[in-house]
Amino acid sequence: MAFSDFKSIADVQQAYHIFYHEEDFIQFRDCTPSATLVSELAFSRQYIDVLTSEASR
Repeated sequence: MAFSDFKSIADVQQAYHIFYHEEDFIQFRDCTPSATLVSELAFSRQYIDVLTSEASR
């Protein structure tokens, strides 16, 4: 059966017995960033002009 024979995706799912369900793909975990990362980000925020600098692109 040609895809153009179907009026909607729901029709395709029904014809081919396709079922789906939605759920979160990524499981979030609580974690804290390392002190080094926090320090690097603070430095970058303070000394690099993130709005106009070429380094920010």
